[in-house]
Amino acid sequence: MEAYLEAYPEFVAPSFWHPAPEYVAQCVAEVAEIALMCERAGVELTIVAPPVPAEEMPAFDLGGMQEFYGEVSKISGFWNFISSPVSAEPRYFYDTTHFRNSIGEMMAARMFGNEDSNESIYIPDDFGVWVTGENVVSVIADTFTAAVYSEPELYTFNLPVLLYHHINTEGGTGSAISLGRFVEHMDALQGAGYSAISLEQARDYVLLGHELPEHSVIITFDDGYKSNYTEAFPVLRDRGFHAALFVIGSLFGVEDRYYKDTDYLLTPHFGYDEALEMVQSGYISIQSHSFDMHNVSGYDVPFRDGVLMMDGESEGDYINVFRIAHAMMQALLSDFGGVAAFSYPYGKISELSSILLREAGVHITFSTDEGINTLVKGLPQSLLELKRFNMTDEINAENLLQMISYGILAGG
Repeated sequence: MEAYLEAYPEFVAPSFWHPAPEYVAQCVAEVAEIALMCERAGVELTIVAPPVPAEEMPAFDLGGMQEFYGEVSKISGFWNFISSPVSAEPRYFYDTTHFRNSIGEMMAARMFGNEDSNESIYIPDDFGVWVTGENVVSVIADTFTAAVYSEPELYTFNLPVLLYHHINTEGGTGSAISLGRFVEHMDALQGAGYSAISLEQARDYVLLGHELPEHSVIITFDDGYKSNYTEAFPVLRDRGFHAALFVIGSLFGVEDRYYKDTDYLLTPHFGYDEALEMVQSGYISIQSHSFDMHNVSGYDVPFRDGVLMMDGESEGDYINVFRIAHAMMQALLSDFGGVAAFSYPYGKISELSSILLREAGVHITFSTDEGINTLVKGLPQSLLELKRFNMTDEINAENLLQMISYGILAGG
């Protein structure tokens, strides 16, 4: 500190050093020392005041904060991110003292100048102020005295997702739905003003801040049945509805009557030509339902319960199997854009599988839990394990619209 004072005699030691709390004085002194070390080494120093959750604001004393940051501004200008729309959203924080990694990316984008590109990263309005000795008093006053309020509609979106499987022209049973009921659903959505958006639109809302239509829904199909092409695709295309079809790689294009040389009856699955036609229409995305982890109990031996580890399987062996299976799926879907999203077979999810998918660059995953999803701009985690409403023949148009509006069935 003495060296800094010799080099910068205009620096005035804060009056609260003695008898001010020792940690405050120490912090200012260490910032000054770091600044001097950086200057001597030819390193540019950037000082950042990070985001603070709104509920923590009352704990700060305005006079003390103005004095503290005033002394910091004599050492260097600094970026103030303390109070912003981020502060009002608890989902942007791990806890009251740690913000999420994506917030750090926003801060770096604001500080280093690529925030003007709407194709790089979402940054909230009024996020980050450059503070100097000239504006420090007013900025800190605004930071700690202005009411921190939340307008979640500016950075969150409630998004329902529908889950279909097989379209049965002879009537719906089990997970299959009749063609008539499916048409009824699509007509109800269209009549109520819903837009069936693409996975890319949902991703761009979160990662880039691109807005979504006021009433949006995502339509998904699991397993890759041929009826997705013969029955559902024309209905979707005629209404301008997007959908994501999650295929099982080992059954892609398989129309054999039985499953893997067993006596288990197999429903035919669409293949390459049908997938290419649907993707080229601009309305359909073909994605992964695993290559061969959608096992059937009693017919797949050994049996894997979705993507979960098998009994006796080591973590290393599981990681190897999972990575190979994902690479096979990438190759299978390479002509359709590759794997950007994953639907967990049977909705079975593990922490390790989630890590491996993120490592592989999969940004969107789907569960089979039911409920409305809340997408949050700038929070990639809000695209993971999205909930879906399972559609059956027992759900009529009225049920459907109430479900996606309130997350419940009529009368439920």
